[in-house]
Amino acid sequence: CGGNFIDDSDVARTVYAGNVNSSITEDMLADFFSIAGNVTYVKFAGSEFNPSRFGFVEFDTKAAAESAKALSGTQVAEMTLKVKHSNNPIVKDRMRNFWGTCGTERRRRMRKERSSFKRKERELLDSGGSSS
Repeated sequence: CGGNFIDDSDVARTVYAGNVNSSITEDMLADFFSIAGNVTYVKFAGSEFNPSRFGFVEFDTKAAAESAKALSGTQVAEMTLKVKHSNNPIVKDRMRNFWGTCGTERRRRMRKERSSFKRKERELLDSGGSSS
């Protein structure tokens, strides 16, 4: 495993996520999009020092990517998310990105730990983003 590569067949399973609050991490974005399907890769572009940036989320199926587009307009960390089909595949560095294929075993181990985060995130989304 390792190195950069592009697989053009991945573009059909990839969505563009725009207007993402810079406080959101790749792991958090993957957790959010997991309600649409199994996320296989996440990569951000843009500076984390800007108020917002954009990223790309790849799913294991085209159907999951299609479902993810319905999340456009959702408030996440006080910003309205823009989701649309990606025109380009993700340039992957599997060694760097937790969600890449090399991270499969690590991802399985982390799912249990992430479940409490998911629950809290969904509660926050359900409450309209207000915190107490």
